[in-house]
Amino acid sequence: MQTPYFIYKPEVLEKNYKKFEKLAKTYLENYVIAFSVKTNTNQQVIDTLDNLGSNFEVASLKEIKATPNKHKIFNGPAKTIEELKIAVKNKFLINVDSESEIDKIAEITNKEQFNIGLRVSTNDSKFGFNENQLEKTVKYAKSKNLNVICLQIHCGTQQTIANFTLNLKKSVNIIENLQKKYKLDLKYIDVGGGFPDKIQLKNLNTTLEDYFKEIKNHLQKFNTTIILEPGRNLIS
Repeated sequence: MQTPYFIYKPEVLEKNYKKFEKLAKTYLENYVIAFSVKTNTNQQVIDTLDNLGSNFEVASLKEIKATPNKHKIFNGPAKTIEELKIAVKNKFLINVDSESEIDKIAEITNKEQFNIGLRVSTNDSKFGFNENQLEKTVKYAKSKNLNVICLQIHCGTQQTIANFTLNLKKSVNIIENLQKKYKLDLKYIDVGGGFPDKIQLKNLNTTLEDYFKEIKNHLQKFNTTIILEPGRNLIS
Protein backbone atom coordinates (compact mmCIF):
# COMPACT_ATOMS: atom_id res chain seq x y z
CA MET A 1 0.00 0.00 0.00
CA GLN A 2 1.29 3.43 -0.91
CA THR A 3 1.55 6.10 1.77
CA PRO A 4 0.20 8.34 3.05
CA TYR A 5 -3.21 6.76 3.40
CA PHE A 6 -6.23 7.44 5.57
CA ILE A 7 -7.96 4.88 7.78
CA TYR A 8 -11.38 6.13 8.82
CA LYS A 9 -13.00 4.75 11.98
CA PRO A 10 -16.33 6.54 12.51
CA GLU A 11 -16.82 4.97 15.93
CA VAL A 12 -13.55 6.54 17.16
CA LEU A 13 -14.50 9.96 15.77
CA GLU A 14 -17.90 9.72 17.43
CA LYS A 15 -16.30 8.75 20.75
CA ASN A 16 -13.85 11.67 20.53
CA TYR A 17 -16.58 14.17 19.67
CA LYS A 18 -18.88 13.02 22.46
CA LYS A 19 -16.05 13.27 24.98
CA PHE A 20 -15.26 16.80 23.80
CA GLU A 21 -18.94 17.76 23.87
CA LYS A 22 -19.43 16.30 27.37
CA LEU A 23 -16.58 18.46 28.70
CA ALA A 24 -18.07 21.52 27.01
CA LYS A 25 -21.43 20.84 28.66
CA THR A 26 -19.76 20.29 32.03
CA TYR A 27 -17.66 23.44 32.11
CA LEU A 28 -19.38 26.00 29.85
CA GLU A 29 -22.86 27.49 30.04
CA ASN A 30 -23.09 28.45 26.36
CA TYR A 31 -20.86 27.05 23.65
CA VAL A 32 -20.59 26.21 19.96
CA ILE A 33 -18.38 23.41 18.65
CA ALA A 34 -17.08 24.19 15.16
CA PHE A 35 -14.79 21.54 13.67
CA SER A 36 -11.72 23.00 11.94
CA VAL A 37 -12.28 21.62 8.45
CA LYS A 38 -8.73 22.34 7.26
CA THR A 39 -7.57 19.68 9.73
CA ASN A 40 -9.26 16.99 7.64
CA THR A 41 -11.48 17.65 4.61
CA ASN A 42 -12.56 14.03 4.09
CA GLN A 43 -16.27 14.03 3.29
CA GLN A 44 -17.01 11.07 5.56
CA VAL A 45 -15.47 12.95 8.48
CA ILE A 46 -17.59 16.02 7.70
CA ASP A 47 -20.78 13.95 7.32
CA THR A 48 -20.20 12.09 10.60
CA LEU A 49 -19.59 15.32 12.52
CA ASP A 50 -22.63 16.93 10.93
CA ASN A 51 -24.77 14.02 12.14
CA LEU A 52 -23.32 14.46 15.64
CA GLY A 53 -24.42 18.11 15.66
CA SER A 54 -21.09 19.82 15.01
CA ASN A 55 -20.81 23.20 13.33
CA PHE A 56 -17.84 24.00 11.10
CA GLU A 57 -14.95 26.43 10.93
CA VAL A 58 -14.00 27.04 7.30
CA ALA A 59 -11.14 28.91 5.63
CA SER A 60 -11.71 28.58 1.87
CA LEU A 61 -14.33 28.31 -0.84
CA LYS A 62 -13.65 24.58 -1.11
CA GLU A 63 -14.36 24.11 2.60
CA ILE A 64 -17.49 26.26 2.41
CA LYS A 65 -18.86 24.07 -0.41
CA ALA A 66 -17.84 20.81 1.32
CA THR A 67 -19.76 21.53 4.52
CA PRO A 68 -23.52 21.57 5.22
CA ASN A 69 -25.41 24.84 4.92
CA LYS A 70 -25.56 25.62 8.62
CA HIS A 71 -23.97 28.19 10.90
CA LYS A 72 -20.28 28.48 10.07
CA ILE A 73 -17.25 30.32 11.38
CA PHE A 74 -15.24 31.81 8.51
CA ASN A 75 -11.56 32.37 9.22
CA GLY A 76 -8.50 32.74 7.04
CA PRO A 77 -6.06 35.53 6.19
CA ALA A 78 -6.84 35.96 2.49
CA LYS A 79 -10.61 35.86 2.02
CA THR A 80 -11.76 36.54 -1.54
CA ILE A 81 -14.73 38.64 -2.62
CA GLU A 82 -16.49 35.48 -3.86
CA GLU A 83 -16.05 33.76 -0.50
CA LEU A 84 -17.14 36.84 1.44
CA LYS A 85 -20.27 37.27 -0.67
CA ILE A 86 -21.33 33.72 0.22
CA ALA A 87 -20.44 34.30 3.88
CA VAL A 88 -22.42 37.55 4.07
CA LYS A 89 -25.43 36.09 2.25
CA ASN A 90 -25.55 33.09 4.60
CA LYS A 91 -24.69 35.15 7.69
CA PHE A 92 -21.57 33.25 8.64
CA LEU A 93 -19.60 34.67 11.54
CA ILE A 94 -16.64 36.22 9.72
CA ASN A 95 -13.51 36.76 11.80
CA VAL A 96 -11.59 39.41 9.89
CA ASP A 97 -7.80 39.70 9.82
CA SER A 98 -7.25 43.10 8.22
CA GLU A 99 -8.79 46.47 7.40
CA SER A 100 -8.89 45.43 3.74
CA GLU A 101 -11.33 42.64 4.68
CA ILE A 102 -13.45 45.18 6.53
CA ASP A 103 -13.51 47.26 3.33
CA LYS A 104 -14.55 44.24 1.26
CA ILE A 105 -17.40 43.35 3.61
CA ALA A 106 -18.61 46.97 3.73
CA GLU A 107 -18.61 47.01 -0.08
CA ILE A 108 -20.69 43.80 -0.21
CA THR A 109 -23.17 44.97 2.44
CA ASN A 110 -23.32 48.46 0.94
CA LYS A 111 -22.48 49.68 4.43
CA GLU A 112 -25.68 48.23 5.90
CA GLN A 113 -25.32 46.88 9.43
CA PHE A 114 -23.57 43.54 9.67
CA ASN A 115 -21.93 41.65 12.53
CA ILE A 116 -18.30 40.55 12.37
CA GLY A 117 -15.56 39.14 14.57
CA LEU A 118 -11.93 40.21 14.89
CA ARG A 119 -9.06 37.78 15.00
CA VAL A 120 -6.70 38.75 17.83
CA SER A 121 -3.01 37.89 17.89
CA THR A 122 -1.98 37.08 21.45
CA ASN A 123 1.15 35.08 20.69
CA ASP A 124 3.04 37.09 18.03
CA SER A 125 1.15 35.29 15.28
CA LYS A 126 1.41 36.78 11.79
CA PHE A 127 -2.39 36.45 11.55
CA GLY A 128 -4.88 38.79 13.16
CA PHE A 129 -4.64 42.16 14.87
CA ASN A 130 -2.19 42.77 17.66
CA GLU A 131 -3.33 44.47 20.84
CA ASN A 132 -2.10 47.91 19.74
CA GLN A 133 -4.22 47.77 16.57
CA LEU A 134 -7.50 46.72 18.13
CA GLU A 135 -8.91 50.06 19.30
CA LYS A 136 -8.26 51.63 15.90
CA THR A 137 -9.78 48.61 14.15
CA VAL A 138 -12.96 48.58 16.25
CA LYS A 139 -13.43 52.27 15.50
CA TYR A 140 -12.79 51.70 11.79
CA ALA A 141 -15.29 48.82 11.64
CA LYS A 142 -17.95 51.00 13.30
CA SER A 143 -17.35 53.70 10.69
CA LYS A 144 -18.32 51.09 8.08
CA ASN A 145 -21.46 50.09 10.04
CA LEU A 146 -19.93 46.76 11.05
CA ASN A 147 -20.54 45.65 14.63
CA VAL A 148 -17.81 43.67 16.39
CA ILE A 149 -19.63 40.89 18.25
CA CYS A 150 -16.80 38.36 18.50
CA LEU A 151 -13.12 38.25 19.35
CA GLN A 152 -11.20 35.21 18.18
CA ILE A 153 -8.19 34.11 20.21
CA HIS A 154 -6.02 31.81 18.16
CA CYS A 155 -3.72 30.01 20.59
CA GLY A 156 -2.09 27.86 17.91
CA THR A 157 -2.09 24.08 17.72
CA GLN A 158 -0.84 21.46 20.19
CA GLN A 159 -0.35 24.11 22.88
CA THR A 160 0.99 23.33 26.34
CA ILE A 161 -1.46 24.14 29.11
CA ALA A 162 0.90 26.91 30.27
CA ASN A 163 0.91 28.65 26.87
CA PHE A 164 -2.82 28.09 26.45
CA THR A 165 -3.49 29.71 29.83
CA LEU A 166 -1.11 32.60 29.11
CA ASN A 167 -3.02 33.41 25.91
CA LEU A 168 -6.32 33.29 27.79
CA LYS A 169 -4.97 35.73 30.40
CA LYS A 170 -3.80 38.12 27.68
CA SER A 171 -7.22 37.86 26.06
CA VAL A 172 -9.02 38.73 29.30
CA ASN A 173 -7.07 41.99 29.53
CA ILE A 174 -7.78 42.83 25.89
CA ILE A 175 -11.51 42.13 26.22
CA GLU A 176 -11.86 44.12 29.45
CA ASN A 177 -10.07 47.13 27.95
CA LEU A 178 -12.17 47.10 24.78
CA GLN A 179 -15.44 46.69 26.67
CA LYS A 180 -14.55 49.56 28.97
CA LYS A 181 -13.53 51.89 26.15
CA TYR A 182 -16.08 50.99 23.46
CA LYS A 183 -18.81 49.17 25.40
CA LEU A 184 -18.53 46.27 22.98
CA ASP A 185 -21.58 44.02 23.08
CA LEU A 186 -19.70 40.77 22.60
CA LYS A 187 -21.86 37.75 21.80
CA TYR A 188 -18.99 35.32 21.21
CA ILE A 189 -15.44 34.61 22.30
CA ASP A 190 -13.84 32.23 19.83
CA VAL A 191 -11.11 29.97 21.22
CA GLY A 192 -9.53 28.94 17.94
CA GLY A 193 -7.31 25.90 18.17
CA GLY A 194 -5.04 24.97 21.04
CA PHE A 195 -6.52 21.60 21.95
CA PRO A 196 -3.81 18.91 21.65
CA ASP A 197 -4.50 15.42 20.36
CA LYS A 198 -4.32 12.35 22.59
CA ILE A 199 -0.63 11.66 21.94
CA GLN A 200 0.37 15.24 22.67
CA LEU A 201 -1.77 15.32 25.83
CA LYS A 202 0.08 12.24 27.04
CA ASN A 203 3.45 13.81 26.16
CA LEU A 204 2.48 16.96 28.07
CA ASN A 205 1.21 14.94 31.05
CA THR A 206 -2.11 16.79 30.99
CA THR A 207 -5.73 16.17 30.05
CA LEU A 208 -8.30 17.74 27.76
CA GLU A 209 -10.32 18.55 30.87
CA ASP A 210 -7.51 20.83 32.08
CA TYR A 211 -8.00 23.03 29.01
CA PHE A 212 -11.73 23.33 29.62
CA LYS A 213 -11.10 24.28 33.25
CA GLU A 214 -8.85 27.14 32.11
CA ILE A 215 -11.45 28.37 29.61
CA LYS A 216 -14.10 28.40 32.32
CA ASN A 217 -11.82 30.10 34.86
CA HIS A 218 -10.88 32.93 32.52
CA LEU A 219 -13.74 33.46 30.05
CA GLN A 220 -16.96 32.39 31.76
CA LYS A 221 -17.31 35.76 33.52
CA PHE A 222 -17.94 37.55 30.22
CA ASN A 223 -21.32 35.85 29.81
CA THR A 224 -20.82 35.11 26.11
CA THR A 225 -21.08 32.01 23.96
CA ILE A 226 -17.70 30.30 23.73
CA ILE A 227 -16.82 29.03 20.26
CA LEU A 228 -14.52 26.00 20.29
CA GLU A 229 -12.63 24.97 17.15
CA PRO A 230 -11.24 21.46 17.72
CA GLY A 231 -9.34 19.77 14.92
CA ARG A 232 -6.61 17.29 15.75
CA ASN A 233 -8.17 16.40 19.08
CA LEU A 234 -11.15 14.90 17.24
CA ILE A 235 -9.55 13.23 14.23
CA SER A 236 -5.93 12.42 15.13
